[in-house]
Amino acid sequence: VETPDQDRLVQGAIRGMIAELDPHSSFMDAQSYGVLSADTEGRFGGIGVEIDAKDGWLTVLSTFEGGPAYRAGIRPGDRFISIEGQAAQDMPIDEAVRRMRGEPGTSTRFRLRKATSERVIDMTVRREIIRVHAVEARVLPDQVAYVKLKAFQQTTTEELRKALDEAAAATKARGGIQGVLLDLRNNPGGLLAQGIQVADEFLSLGTIVTTRGRRGRLMQ
Repeated sequence: VETPDQDRLVQGAIRGMIAELDPHSSFMDAQSYGVLSADTEGRFGGIGVEIDAKDGWLTVLSTFEGGPAYRAGIRPGDRFISIEGQAAQDMPIDEAVRRMRGEPGTSTRFRLRKATSERVIDMTVRREIIRVHAVEARVLPDQVAYVKLKAFQQTTTEELRKALDEAAAATKARGGIQGVLLDLRNNPGGLLAQGIQVADEFLSLGTIVTTRGRRGRLMQ
């Protein structure tokens, strides 16, 4: 009845073909790839909020302390009712992320239900540059270095080395680090090269990973 959007048809066909042929691969349009690139760089224009879907509602997991969302009073447990005028119930997380991210200095608007009072409020928050640290670390009792790897982004190995150096310096007077606890929970993955470099920090020899193509051909 209506003239179809050619680009939408082509991208839909590619998305379906890849999903059918390989369950471990997915097609990314320009917007999705832009989000991925920003995630792996560890910096992007946004409001500084981490979300997840709970019972069909996009729910705040955490906010970056000092960021725009934090200053606006958004807290864990708050639920999005709408984002940029679009109903947020059952909205895919990647679509919600695309709607809330954007150029620093621009604003995003949404309706939020507060976790503490069930009060519904309309908010407009100005986007800023958000910098995400890939590594969180501290020294546990018995001089064990706890290192949480949040994602394998461009700075992960550099941040890991720095965290271990700081832990070693903090425990030097007591004999140094006695062990390292790597926490990979909720790590969504990221750059393969960074995963290899992190593994290489702890392995003295041996193959870390190889990729084999069709008929077992080794691919570099």
